[in-house]
Amino acid sequence: MNDKPRNTGNAPDSLSWTKQTLRLVPQLWFRLGLVRLWRLIPRRLRRRIVARIIPLPRRTGQRLQAPQAPVFMCGFLSSPLGLGWSARLTRALVAEAGVPIRDFDIGHAFATGEKTSEMPDASGPGTVIFNFNPGQFGYALNFLPASILADKYIIGYCVWELARIPEDWLEPLSLVDELWVPTEFVRTAFADAGVKVPIRIVPHIMSAPTDLVADRARFGLPDGTFVATVVASLRSSLARKNPLAAVEAFRRAFGKDDNAVLILKLGDAHLEAQALADVRAFIGDDPRIRLLLDTLDDKAMWSLFASSDAIVSLHRAEGFGLVPAQAMLAGRAVVATGWSGNLDFMTEDSACLVPSRQIPVHDPSELYVAPGLTWADPDIDAAAAALRRLYDDRAFCAALGQRARQQITRYFEDAKTPVVDAIRQYLPAGGTIQPLKPFLQN
Repeated sequence: MNDKPRNTGNAPDSLSWTKQTLRLVPQLWFRLGLVRLWRLIPRRLRRRIVARIIPLPRRTGQRLQAPQAPVFMCGFLSSPLGLGWSARLTRALVAEAGVPIRDFDIGHAFATGEKTSEMPDASGPGTVIFNFNPGQFGYALNFLPASILADKYIIGYCVWELARIPEDWLEPLSLVDELWVPTEFVRTAFADAGVKVPIRIVPHIMSAPTDLVADRARFGLPDGTFVATVVASLRSSLARKNPLAAVEAFRRAFGKDDNAVLILKLGDAHLEAQALADVRAFIGDDPRIRLLLDTLDDKAMWSLFASSDAIVSLHRAEGFGLVPAQAMLAGRAVVATGWSGNLDFMTEDSACLVPSRQIPVHDPSELYVAPGLTWADPDIDAAAAALRRLYDDRAFCAALGQRARQQITRYFEDAKTPVVDAIRQYLPAGGTIQPLKPFLQN
């Protein structure tokens, strides 16, 4: 149960025509496939259209000078995406601090979560946490009560994967009083763009389930086979996540060896038909490379990590790197690009860090359009050599996984206490918290 008063139907929350229309988007846009037609329009024109029809709302009432309870937690709380994990982890930190929370789950607005029957009341003073990015503020606010912007202190928990945030994020950032970001890499991206509000590093602090066990039978993986796994959402840009580089590294590492398997766990494939077609064409008919397109709840995702020997992330850029972090917590060896946000918690002693060179950002999906910026091009031969070593020396593979678990556990333990203590003092508790709702459990 949340601290969830009845929605009083305040006048400011009455639905405008724009808001009523936009609330049809999840059904008409995503589920009926109109989004595919929308993406045929050049990105620059799409952005102008969106700016015209979805104006950024204004804050109303008193702009609080300091946070106070309760916390109005807004995010993709029921989503399997990285933003969903981020929202749940942030919520857990606030809950552990003993601060009353009201949940506003907007995952359904982006076709990536469950639709809740009603929103809790958002009236009155308190602290709002937007656990999504500034470019989503305008659209997302149409699925939230208008009073979410009245008499509040607003925190944006935001993540970005390039060295500088988009210029058009600066206007929506005027809504927030401070920013939380997961890594120094992300902090620098916002600070270098001229963001003036306080920016605090709050890592995605987590722990592995106490009942974590491998379940290869569930995933059709034979015992004794070396299993490398890639996890990526196709909505997060095929170019940035770069799973095809992992496929190529696997092929170079193992040739025609039948005792190795590569799992490609790809999310949101139903919304990214072209990206999925590109992946299928690249892997061809190699039976060792298996696509896993099912949506997995949190427990099943942890089981997939535990069922693997190694996790591969040859990303071009990461704001944090949830997948490598989870793999390390599961005690698995990680082969990852040695650049961007994951270096906050990953060292050469705890992972196989793949060297890279910087190349201009080029993303055919146009999710990342960043003239003048670069991202990593990981060395595929080095990644292949790392995979081969893990395969040939299972003792080294196991030892690396254990070092990874120890290092990231210390990292999270060192970060957790001061973060929770700061939230506890920053947001004085005015009540009690019930256990976190088990989002994404079957």
